[in-house]
Amino acid sequence: MKRVVVRLLSVAGLLGLLALGACSKNQMPQGEEVPVASSSNELGATPTGEPSFTVPAGWVSEKPSSAMRHAQYRLPGQDGAGDAEVAVFTGIGGSAQANVDRWIHQFAKSDGSPIGNAALIEKKQIGSYAVTEVDVSGTYTAAMGPMMGGGSAETFPHYRMLAAVIETGQGPWFVKLTGPAATVAHWKESFDQYIDSIG
Repeated sequence: MKRVVVRLLSVAGLLGLLALGACSKNQMPQGEEVPVASSSNELGATPTGEPSFTVPAGWVSEKPSSAMRHAQYRLPGQDGAGDAEVAVFTGIGGSAQANVDRWIHQFAKSDGSPIGNAALIEKKQIGSYAVTEVDVSGTYTAAMGPMMGGGSAETFPHYRMLAAVIETGQGPWFVKLTGPAATVAHWKESFDQYIDSIG
């Protein structure tokens, strides 16, 4: 494994133009992240430096599909299921809980009813960082918007999302693993290692 420092992108406009021309290689749903209310630290830790992570073996680094993304990884499919994707981004705003709630609302049970309390939420401290994690499964609806060319949102049955909100002095950082449930289950341990490696 190698140490990778995820750094803020300073030329967002240029990267945005490049991202519009890029094509996803793994056919993953590319939902747009929508800003919500102003951020707040719910566990009280606000380190001032940029977080860094150790990238696990087997993760395939890709060019970010959006200027909002600091890093993007493809996680190869397992058990006949398709690939999953990890996205690392900032600039969304909103409290950890507001973002977690929004992510949960992108999932529904097989009968179309809300996931509700079936989603698992955990708040913890990793070093000096306050972290809120969510684990949710079901039928996933990718949020679509102007950045994605508009159109109707797509739904993906038997999907799972593992996500973390990491509080920093520069605002929250977000890490999301989304994909077919079987693939996400295979990579869960390495995702946990990635989050726990924050420094």
